[in-house]
Amino acid sequence: MTSLKRHNRFGIWFLLLAFTLTQCEKGSYSSKEKIDYTGHLETIFDLDSNSYMAFGIGTQIWMAQNLRTSRLNNGVKINFVTENNQWKSLNQPGYCWYNNDSIKNERFGTLYNFYTVETGSICPTGWHVPTQTDWNILIKSLKGENVAGGKMKSYYSGFWSYPPDFSNPPTFSAIPGGYRSSESNRQFTSIDTTGYWWSSISNIDSGCYSIVLKAGSTVVHSSYLSKQDGLSIRCIKD
Repeated sequence: MTSLKRHNRFGIWFLLLAFTLTQCEKGSYSSKEKIDYTGHLETIFDLDSNSYMAFGIGTQIWMAQNLRTSRLNNGVKINFVTENNQWKSLNQPGYCWYNNDSIKNERFGTLYNFYTVETGSICPTGWHVPTQTDWNILIKSLKGENVAGGKMKSYYSGFWSYPPDFSNPPTFSAIPGGYRSSESNRQFTSIDTTGYWWSSISNIDSGCYSIVLKAGSTVVHSSYLSKQDGLSIRCIKD
């Protein structure tokens, strides 16, 4: 009899434990904000068949390469502009390669004006150009704007002179692709030293919000630039 009671008590305890674990597991995934996606998750292709690795960083999923597509996700071709005056006066979606060099495009990605961002269709379906809030969540998950720049940088040789954070895996893998200025006396500048990425936020009075990483700093900087400037684009999952 005593043995039977012990057996019954063990069975009841086991059922209660199983029920508790089940509820905890369900609760831990009840909100998107609680899910940690960290790690390589998938590979995405644009309409030009360029491939991009996707990595989880905290509660977000980011592409680990700069965009290189020549088409919107609805198939519409984007204007490819090489001539300086045409770029400066363009008021519709446009893209270019740094110094009109296809090799630099392969290595650093394509530069797009903000009119391309405004279409809402530049990233592959299911992805979007990050909002200022998206950037802020990323920066916070990497311990704040004073150190996040180092953690965002690719630490593969040849991209940054100083200082990628070698303690972090290469999930965001930022590279210094420079930008194309809308000012005729500057044009292409800052490759190998600075990277610029669009946000989807536009302020008519101040310009368009962007994230900036510099070779000699771990700080994440921000800047307001003209819609005619050409910057890199990094996509985040919807």
